[in-house]
Amino acid sequence: MKKVICIILISSLLITSCSRRINRDEPQTVNEFYEYVNNKCKNKTHLTIETKTGLVFVGKDIMLKPDSTRFKLVDKEETIVLSTQNIKNITYNNKLTGAVDGLLIGSLVGASYLGISYKLLEGTGSEWGYAWSILAIFVFPAILLIGTIWGLIGGSETKIEIY
Repeated sequence: MKKVICIILISSLLITSCSRRINRDEPQTVNEFYEYVNNKCKNKTHLTIETKTGLVFVGKDIMLKPDSTRFKLVDKEETIVLSTQNIKNITYNNKLTGAVDGLLIGSLVGASYLGISYKLLEGTGSEWGYAWSILAIFVFPAILLIGTIWGLIGGSETKIEIY
């Protein structure tokens, strides 16, 4: 049982991550990286764009090019054009990956709960042990649901490092 819990724990921690970082790989050209970033940011309605000077903009509809970056401010629908060399990073939340992360963390907690309750009541044969196992059957899906909702609400932050 300890091996199963360790496998679930390690695999969940390897798969999940509350935040992700994206930066340019060396074999990838600058234009390929900008195209990749544009595809990642497509249809995102809330992007946080941070400049090297410390300015922070909340925008959408971003278009990165080698010489300039164009995006619309969320609150004013005003288009901003900045030099791409002045962009430090772009951050956004992804609800789907947050939900998957929450589901995996919930399954980790639920499996741990099931494993611990099973080990504590193993071989007792009492009515309390039977009631506890029935309770565990209901608790595991509840913990999965709570983890998924928590991840869905919080999302998973993705930070794209430009320079």
